[in-house]
Amino acid sequence: MERAIESALIPIRNQLAKLDRRVRHLEVKEPPRVVTPGQYTIPRDDLLRMQRMMEASDHITEFVLSEDFPYSAIVIRRELEWLNAEMSVAS
Repeated sequence: MERAIESALIPIRNQLAKLDRRVRHLEVKEPPRVVTPGQYTIPRDDLLRMQRMMEASDHITEFVLSEDFPYSAIVIRRELEWLNAEMSVAS
């Protein structure tokens, strides 16, 4: 019985270790910055791609855990808000 439980826990432990590595990777990639509105730290193409992805999904965590988007959820949310405001003014 204990062996069965241990065997069942192996994939869960592996997944947790993988997520932990990704989080540490993201923490290292995003140095603290002082940013004012309109001064983006995320490339505009990435922001536009994120915006399209968000229209298809409400889960911003997919960006945080993706190595394609090495930015914190707070930075992503803030800069997407700026982008949306800019696009509203432009249209």
